[in-house]
Amino acid sequence: MVSPLCLDALAGDFPGMSDQLNQQLICETMVDESYHVLLTLSACAVTRSMRQNSVTIPTSTLIRRMQAFEAEYIEVWQKKLIRFATCVVSEVFISDYLLLLSSSSLVQPLHRQVVNAHRQDEATHRLIFREFAKFVYQDLTPSQKTFFASVLPKPVRWFAAQDFDCWDSIFSELGIHDVTEMLHDCRAYHQTRIDIDYSGIIDLAMELGIIATDFGLEAFGNEGLLD
Repeated sequence: MVSPLCLDALAGDFPGMSDQLNQQLICETMVDESYHVLLTLSACAVTRSMRQNSVTIPTSTLIRRMQAFEAEYIEVWQKKLIRFATCVVSEVFISDYLLLLSSSSLVQPLHRQVVNAHRQDEATHRLIFREFAKFVYQDLTPSQKTFFASVLPKPVRWFAAQDFDCWDSIFSELGIHDVTEMLHDCRAYHQTRIDIDYSGIIDLAMELGIIATDFGLEAFGNEGLLD
């Protein structure tokens, strides 16, 4: 998701990103993302070899919901801003999520090390994408700003959503049965909860001036992100 967005930014599809520094940061981000893919593929290859099995990982809830939301709009700029907002939210949140995995004794040690290496890069990406959001937002047209503000809070729930459909598929492939009731109970428990600290997105929205607008307040309020 991030690498295609970076290619769009290099191609000039987002305003405010054409200066030398931003172009360099975009390229460095793409290098990091490629390295993360290599790390993950390598660790998964070791696991498959050692355990003599292979599992197909379904598309995540975050990506499926982003794509479904994109499909509701016709204009290319709308689709690109949806992807941009989703990437910004994901990059702000991901390092905290990776910290949970890399510090959990329940995760296999090799994978903890891989996740920790990934996390260290993403801690920097959190700052970079906040700045990207500022550069892009300030150069949007008024109607584009309104649209971006309406979209920005939505990926918070997409990111926080538990991937129960993915786990159902994984359990099935591994031959683990009798999990329907467990998944049903977990799904019901998490249906309306947001079990992540989304204060970083609120802070960003305040910096951008989104929370100071009626449409911004409405968008964040509709997603239950304002007290």
